[in-house]
Amino acid sequence: MEKVILFICTGNSCRSIMAEGLLKKMLFEKGVEEYSKYEIISAGTHAVDGFPPVYMTRKVMTKRGIDVSSYRANKLTEETANKADLVLVMTQKHKDEVSHIAPEEKDKVFLLKEFAEIKDKNPDIADPIGLSYDAYKYCLEEIEKCLRKVIKKLNNKDKIAIAADHGGWRLKETLKPFLKGLGYKYTDLGTSSEESVDYPDFALTLAEAVRIGEYKKGILICGTGLGMSMAANKVHGIRAALCNDIFVAKMSREHNDANILAIGGRVVGEELAKEIVKVWLLTKFSNAPRHKQRIKKIKEIESKYMRSSKEQYE
Repeated sequence: MEKVILFICTGNSCRSIMAEGLLKKMLFEKGVEEYSKYEIISAGTHAVDGFPPVYMTRKVMTKRGIDVSSYRANKLTEETANKADLVLVMTQKHKDEVSHIAPEEKDKVFLLKEFAEIKDKNPDIADPIGLSYDAYKYCLEEIEKCLRKVIKKLNNKDKIAIAADHGGWRLKETLKPFLKGLGYKYTDLGTSSEESVDYPDFALTLAEAVRIGEYKKGILICGTGLGMSMAANKVHGIRAALCNDIFVAKMSREHNDANILAIGGRVVGEELAKEIVKVWLLTKFSNAPRHKQRIKKIKEIESKYMRSSKEQYE
């Protein structure tokens, strides 16, 4: 089944057209099998249906070996947004407008730079309309830089594991399609119902899988998140962060390089949980020397008490 990717700008005559044409070409160059996985479309929040790409768009795309002369603008509708599995917009204004047109689809709407995990002082792709050829060329280069990372993410090799006990099962089931919509591949390590189980069993299974590198990151959910985080942190190499708000989720990645996220299924509502997960997954470790030094000290403490445990039983 094809995954539908929708690009959005204002008039659907330059930026979103560039993104649509370029992504099609990049996927085609990867092979027919890769190309056939996706349907790439575009639209504009204020587009005039049937309007052709502006001259500079056609010119800059032709220089890139892409003919968009037959493309025609489409005004964004709720139906189009509903059809898409992933909506990538150029600016925060577009994001707000899409959420207004199709409020139920807001969880799958991302700024292009945001989804590509590109940190920039300006998170928007600026509109080149009415400007010089060089402005269009720069815009295309920005979009291409983003799309290279988007393709990598769509074919994400950094698999995620997710697990819950009975107290977190319901939230886990809600988050699974949300993860898929974000473009992540995940493995559900249980539990499979609200029948009472012991959270340490699931925390251990997931934490050990992350420790050995089978998964780069993991998400654990129990009633409060406390039990899961405590159990997971007993596993060597694990930094499980209990994050029941967005700020803590961001800091746990940026400052602490947490590799497991723990959430309280009976503490956090579904919509907040989605935002916590999204921020946690999209935030990268800062690599600042002070944070690297502190994590090194955490690892030294961990190693010290591993040695102590071995000595105790020798």
